[in-house]
Amino acid sequence: MAPLGSLILGIQWIFKRRRFFIMIFAIIVLLAGCMSIPQPVCRHRAVYYAYTAGERYPTRIAIGYFAGSPVWHCESQVKIKTKWFWIRESVTGYLYTSKDKTKGFNIIEYIQFDEFIAHYTKQMKYERIE
Repeated sequence: MAPLGSLILGIQWIFKRRRFFIMIFAIIVLLAGCMSIPQPVCRHRAVYYAYTAGERYPTRIAIGYFAGSPVWHCESQVKIKTKWFWIRESVTGYLYTSKDKTKGFNIIEYIQFDEFIAHYTKQMKYERIE
């Protein structure tokens, strides 16, 4: 009888704290990013990179997905002279360019940085109204 009583108490404890568990789960999902590798949300990084490089050069954001994954992913590029380069971040936090795209990243479309920001700004306003 004692194990059954402990089980019931354990279930009650979980239900009393379900908001806490839901909040923790939501935070984990938000921080998970596109889950190709453990990293922050890819669109935040893409916007940061494009904004930083965009102070001196034209930038755009590539949108696509990783092979075998239904989750969307985005990365930013910078145009130097006539060629587009991928923007990367070093371990120490410096941005640099690379000719090689991320392995398995299939690009669907390119969006100019300003259009990307306008799209998400409109989407955020729309979501707040509902």
